Amino acid sequence: MNLLEMKHIKKAFDDTEVLYDISLSVKEGEIVAIIGPSGSGKSTLLRCATMLETIDGGEIFYLGKRAGWVGDGKAAFPKKEERKEIQSYFGLVFQSFNLFPHYSVMKNITDAPIHVQKREKEEVYETARRLLAKMGLSDKADAYPCQLSGGQCQRVAIARALALQPDILCFDEPTSALDPEMVGEVLEVMKELAEITYGELPIQIGYCNGHNCMLNALEYHRSSEINVAATDAVLMLGSQQDITKDFTYDTSKVEAFLVPAGVAVEVYATTLHYAPCGVDGAGFKVAIVLPKGTNLDLDKEHKGGEDGHLTAKNKWLLGHPEGGLPEGSPMGLVGKNLNCNE
Repeated sequence: MNLLEMKHIKKAFDDTEVLYDISLSVKEGEIVAIIGPSGSGKSTLLRCATMLETIDGGEIFYLGKRAGWVGDGKAAFPKKEERKEIQSYFGLVFQSFNLFPHYSVMKNITDAPIHVQKREKEEVYETARRLLAKMGLSDKADAYPCQLSGGQCQRVAIARALALQPDILCFDEPTSALDPEMVGEVLEVMKELAEITYGELPIQIGYCNGHNCMLNALEYHRSSEINVAATDAVLMLGSQQDITKDFTYDTSKVEAFLVPAGVAVEVYATTLHYAPCGVDGAGFKVAIVLPKGTNLDLDKEHKGGEDGHLTAKNKWLLGHPEGGLPEGSPMGLVGKNLNCNE
């Protein structure tokens, strides 16, 4: 699934047509650059993508959910609650930082997660401290923007965007307002964000949320997966060693485990797993960390045995006939399609 998809976007200011029939998509793990001369509409496109500007034509989707469109000749958005959820999917680092001058560095980073996302203060402050350490700004938590260099302000802006835990992070010409000696400093931070390590392997960070309570399928990778629970969640897990020679798996072997909010667990490569489940009918939010490139589209068709269960890069799937998976998905689960609430 694409994290972001923009289809046939149009935008004009009075009689000046800035964007015409612009389409793009961003998949998990991708880094996409928008390149063009000054005044060509790059910032406008990003502002449309992040719902700071209305569009005159086209559609915008985040994780398959429609975020913006045109209806009856007017820009339209989802209802308040759904719009708020969609806005949590993305972060934006502004060209001119846009830090609050009367807030300290720490308050700039923590204000929105606490007051908008309603997250626990201690968790948010711990996240902010980790981000500041990552940016080399641990000693600037109590400083104000006027006391920082341009490069330091930009790193605070990046930390502020990351504190919201977005699925996709947009940078609007992040080096254009910097002195030449600051450019390399910020580019190095961006490179590090794109290639945070599994022992120096590049990774990708995804986000899984919803109200699922069914097993539906099981999958495995050739590598561990880290799950970080933002809310209480249930993982229904099995063991790869219990898959039979004809690639079936008895769901009676599955066990359910509670992952409390704030806890990170490592799901080993030999562990069968799938989408998390909510607790007692509640929704769940879980961050997923995997080696970069996992779940991207395959380059060729795979058939037979284990190879026939490879449905995406580094993803082998066994579906349940009652799991509601896309047509053509490989099956393999036998027994009941388990409900974690039963």
